[in-house]
Amino acid sequence: MISRATFVRAIKEAFAERELWLLNASVLLYVALLPFHLAISVPVPVLGQMRGTEVAALLVTLFAVMAYLRGHVRLQKAFWLYVFLALNVGAQALSVLFAPNGLDSFAPAIAMAQYSVLLFVLIHAFHSESLLKAILVVMGLSVLMVVGHALALFVIQGGVFHTREQPTIIGTEIGNYLGYLLAMFGVGVCYVFCTERTMTWRIISGVALAGWLYSVIISGVKMSQIAVLALLLMLVLIAKCVRVRAGFALLVYAILFGIQFHIVPIQNQYVLARRAVEARVTMVESAWREASREIGRWSQERVRTVALSYRVKEKRTQRSTMEEPVGTPEGPGDAVAKPAPGAMMPPTPLASPVEKTAREKTSPASVVGQPPRAQETVMEQEPIAEPEPEPKVLSVRNTENFVQNRWVDESASSLELRSRGMFAAFYMGLSHPLTGVGPGQQLYFFDHFSEVVRERNYQTRSVMLIPRSLRKYVFSKAKWTISTSNPNNFLLMLWAETGLLGLVAFLGLFFVMGFEALRGWWLIRHKRGPCSLRFILASCVGLILFQLVNPFMLHPWFWTTLALLYASGRAVQTGSWKPRETI
Repeated sequence: MISRATFVRAIKEAFAERELWLLNASVLLYVALLPFHLAISVPVPVLGQMRGTEVAALLVTLFAVMAYLRGHVRLQKAFWLYVFLALNVGAQALSVLFAPNGLDSFAPAIAMAQYSVLLFVLIHAFHSESLLKAILVVMGLSVLMVVGHALALFVIQGGVFHTREQPTIIGTEIGNYLGYLLAMFGVGVCYVFCTERTMTWRIISGVALAGWLYSVIISGVKMSQIAVLALLLMLVLIAKCVRVRAGFALLVYAILFGIQFHIVPIQNQYVLARRAVEARVTMVESAWREASREIGRWSQERVRTVALSYRVKEKRTQRSTMEEPVGTPEGPGDAVAKPAPGAMMPPTPLASPVEKTAREKTSPASVVGQPPRAQETVMEQEPIAEPEPEPKVLSVRNTENFVQNRWVDESASSLELRSRGMFAAFYMGLSHPLTGVGPGQQLYFFDHFSEVVRERNYQTRSVMLIPRSLRKYVFSKAKWTISTSNPNNFLLMLWAETGLLGLVAFLGLFFVMGFEALRGWWLIRHKRGPCSLRFILASCVGLILFQLVNPFMLHPWFWTTLALLYASGRAVQTGSWKPRETI
């Protein structure tokens, strides 16, 4: 049965290319290990301890070079893409040279340069539509492992899920990592659900989709929830062939979010309903016991009455027998024979066991030590059950309602942190406009430029530029630790750390890749078929929104997303995707 599943066929097609099966296998291995980038490490001879994704990326690079040398993979003609990649590497180098703490920013600069190389390799390794579909399937299967672990923790902990206070299998307890992972890799679950043809696997993928959506909700990461909402809305808008299923997924997401957001009032109503049902059951049980007692009393009285009537009848029979004449009368005129005076009376016959039992039951003193009147009211005493403690009704502001607390109670502190970070990053970039303060160094300048923001915004002109709702947060004198201080925006982060050169390099990269994706979508906008571009483009919209609040520049997840966006657009333009495919 599993061989008939659409997602299995997608993986088989990726391995059908004999000349490129090693490259395809290494790419799928890289994607499968990507969610556990911080959790899995392996020892490598000479190189020492390396992360699993780094080893897989080296394999992808090796097999991609081999495929290029054999002529199976061509170097893409993308002049501006290569220009902006080189500019990004140059911006990192210049930032290290002119940064206030140049040596401290050397390691983050090397990491950014490595990700530029990784992006170059991946856009060539993602060479066909069949491989892109297999990548989406593997993304969905790998994220389901994280979803299963999250739901298991949710059940074990009694419906409580705190992303910052519990272990996770992705290697970090930072909630934003889990949120970004679920938003990025969940597109694979959507792809499998929307393209599956067999009814059995469609139902199974629907259950997996619901589990993924629920794990996004209980994680409590607001931008992750917004990113998933944007993904589903974009699928409804741009993917005509899967619009119905995407709409169904959006409906399920809204229902699950509404339930979890109001979970405490729902629990309260459940507790009250259960209490009412238990009270009614108790009332019925007490009425049944009273009826049983009445039936017992009636049956005892009935037995007593029957026994008395039987005894009276027996006495009458004995008396009539004693009064009969000894001889037989000879005629109607003969008198009845009477016993002679002084003659002995016949002995009274012994009572049978049945009579003794009836006599004992009807005797008023059958219970030793109790008076007759008290004896008649003796009934079987049932043990009185102790009342069960009433179930506790939860409060609407209960801490267990993590989703509601994140959207209502914690919004003020989150707004204060992010608004201060964004304004501080803006003035940080103004202080070093060309090369920035250095890669990874904005953390150490955060408090200083927070004071700069506060001083400048006391001026009338500056205050007018800030919304009233943000002023009390921007002017706050609270100091944040290094671990919680950052610009919270990937564009402002680039501006603060690498200056104008780094910002232009990244915006150029993003423009080139976005343009390729949009041009590919324009070519297939009226065509039907499960194209990977539609799903990846919809996912990137949500992930860009996520990056506007939680930057993930120094992580392979972000750069892999950009490579998928560019490769899917190129696959459509080169004719790798065929519109004859239907769901």
